[in-house]
Amino acid sequence: MEPDPPTNFLGIDYNLVDANLLVVDQGSEFYLSFGSYFDGLYQIRMKDPLTIMPGAQPVHLVRNTTQRPDSLGKNPTPLPPDPIEGSFQFAWPAHGKTHFFLFLSSGTCCGLDTRGVPVGEEYKVMVCRSIAPTGPFVDKEEKSCLLENGGTEILGSHGNVYAPGGQGVYYDGSVCSLILYYHYLVHKASSSTLGDTFPIDFGWNKLSFDDGGWPVIEDKSTSDAACPSTSGAIVGSAPGSSTAVSSGPGGVMAVSSFPTTALCPTCGACPPRQTSYTTVTVTAVA
Repeated sequence: MEPDPPTNFLGIDYNLVDANLLVVDQGSEFYLSFGSYFDGLYQIRMKDPLTIMPGAQPVHLVRNTTQRPDSLGKNPTPLPPDPIEGSFQFAWPAHGKTHFFLFLSSGTCCGLDTRGVPVGEEYKVMVCRSIAPTGPFVDKEEKSCLLENGGTEILGSHGNVYAPGGQGVYYDGSVCSLILYYHYLVHKASSSTLGDTFPIDFGWNKLSFDDGGWPVIEDKSTSDAACPSTSGAIVGSAPGSSTAVSSGPGGVMAVSSFPTTALCPTCGACPPRQTSYTTVTVTAVA
């Protein structure tokens, strides 16, 4: 970043941490999202990955003011409004339309055993989406993630997985799927308490998309399924990139100008790999 960047653009006490860089249109636009716990998530336009665009100001992306239950008598200080943090943006074509997805961690990440965090108020992974990298972002019920405390839960505590969060998404060509990865506390069935005494582990799940184009966690019955058997046809190429017509999980799409290595090496037909720092141009094919 530039030397001595401003630490408080809007007079709001937010954290300048958990930064995530999104690169749009083959590097013509850069957006940095950040801000954790205090007052939600922000984004600022970047001139390049290390320099703030001259005159740019942070834009508020997501905020949650939901008041949470007290701390069960273990802490005299009430829990703050539902904290959100750990933004992670990426773009992905589903059913012929590309959306910008914003994943975030909601709830309390740490000090769970000493602060008396009520069940359901621990870390969980939420998602919002927009048709533009700058928003506005909404949840699956079309509630604003900035003005209406919106956000759709995609992964919460279950089984021996407690307080999952700190997530990210990438495309794994070896399994022809998007992957959601995260950390979590390993809950011991024999324990009568929930908290930080549990060991920390790394988890991941495949992501697919429902009929509305929203990401969903795949269940075990499909998580080990083989890559699709459909075939893609390379119809043109340029140095370091290709144009292909593929009939992968997201439907039939024309995908232009992406690295040739982005296609699944197993089936050659899955959508192009998408990470937090690249996007692709996608148009529907009749």
